[in-house]
Amino acid sequence: MTPIHHSGTVSEASPIERSLAKCGVCTIRLERLCYSRALWFRAFRNVLAAFVRAWSLLHPVDAILYANRASACRGCLRLRKNVLKARSPIFRWIDGYVNPLFNRARDSLLRPGELEAAKVEARDSEVIHD
Repeated sequence: MTPIHHSGTVSEASPIERSLAKCGVCTIRLERLCYSRALWFRAFRNVLAAFVRAWSLLHPVDAILYANRASACRGCLRLRKNVLKARSPIFRWIDGYVNPLFNRARDSLLRPGELEAAKVEARDSEVIHD
């Protein structure tokens, strides 16, 4: 599947592209919390993030999906990962094994309520704040 490029807004993007731009949890918020609590988490996540960035060279993210996000979302890997899961069966298979391990490691560093707060932040970021 080749990327579709637009010159408009997310509302002009296809329904599939709009669904890729949705987040269930604010990755950046959780990343910052975990980085502050465990030195090993940064190394663990950076290896996985490098893998996502390298693989996304095969399936680039349409810039329009980033353009209409809150400024705090810029640079987040969530959209790249969503695109990869939608377009690459091999990536989806690998993610099916790695993501549960990552989530367990991440969740072990979170306090009660922090995951839910990150979910609320992700829903709020779907509307441009800046």
